[in-house]
Order: sequence, then C-alpha cells, then structure tokens
Amino acid sequence: GMVEQLGILRKAKVIGMTTSAAAAHHNLLKALQPTAVICEEAGEVFESHILAALCRSTRHLILIGDHLQLRPKVEEHALSIDSRRGYDLDRSLFERLVASTEAKGDAVQGSTFMTTLATQRRMRPCISRLLRCTLYPDLEDGGSVLDYPDVRGMAKNMYFFNHNHLENDGDAEMKSYVNKKEAEMILETAKHLIRQGYQPDDIA
Repeated sequence: GMVEQLGILRKAKVIGMTTSAAAAHHNLLKALQPTAVICEEAGEVFESHILAALCRSTRHLILIGDHLQLRPKVEEHALSIDSRRGYDLDRSLFERLVASTEAKGDAVQGSTFMTTLATQRRMRPCISRLLRCTLYPDLEDGGSVLDYPDVRGMAKNMYFFNHNHLENDGDAEMKSYVNKKEAEMILETAKHLIRQGYQPDDIA
C-alpha cells in the first residue's frame, strides 16, 4: 500500500521516475513532499507533464536539456508551433523559460536562472564546426576531442551519404517507412570498419 511505499521511498536520497509516473502517483509525491525536482531532456517534455510533477513542497525546479533540438511530440499538427494556429502545445516549459530569459538580455543568462554549457567533449572539430555555423555559435571544443586519431580505413573522418533510392513501404500501422538501400549502405560501412579492427560496440 501507499504507507509501505512511502516508508521505502523516504529512505532514498534520490527518487527517479518518468513524468507519466509522476502524474499517475501524484498523491504519493505530495506525501513525500520533495523540495527539489530535476527533469532531464526538459526540451522534449510537455509543460503540463512538468507541472504535474510539482507539489506545494517544491522549492527548486531544475530543467536540463536543449531547447534548440527536439520538442515534445504532438500527434495533431494543428496543435503544434509549425501550424501557426497559436496552440503551441509542443513548446516546452523549458523552451518558454529560455526564450523569456534571452529576451531580457545576457545579464540574466549569466545568473543562476539559466546556465549554458559552452564546451563540448564528444564531437570531432569537423562535426562541431557544423553546429557552430548553425545552432551554437559560441560552442567550444574541449581539449580531448582535438587528440582523436583518424578513423582507420577511411579517407576522411566525416561523410555525408547522398543517394536517390526512394523509401519503401514500412509498417502501415506505425506510419513508418524503411529505406533498404540506406540500411545496406550502413551495414557495409559497419562491416568495413570492423575489418579495420574496430569492435561492434565502437560503432554507433
């Protein structure tokens, strides 16, 4: 029962759950009286889902994410920002707060209200350069990415595949499509990399 669940949860320092679970178990959350709520990938979460995870006891809401990438997914296009009908259901609380902060100027951005990570430590510079020209003009490369060895067996470290092979019908129920030619190209590329000495888990 709820009393037993409370007893277990109150022993934990951190409790993790999805926003759907937070809404479904809101009475349990209220009884726990959490003072801080942290939401990962906040740019992809509906504002209503964030609000459902908050309680009267909440003192700190920490949203982590990227407002320039994926938005929450709405099934009806008419409710999206792209439809320009004003519903904007796929504008997350995170995106709205960031836009509000940026409108107030850089001084606010430098406060504890919003902090932007400016150094990336994963991508090769040839990849991060593409992002600097589009979404993240202030993005910097961490030292470690400058020391990556070249990809074995490849003339360049970055490629774009360009082809004219059309998609095939996929799962009609899922409204999805497949491109068998692309799959074959990716498979052969992966096999080539394995022949160069890479392990399958080195390839994403």
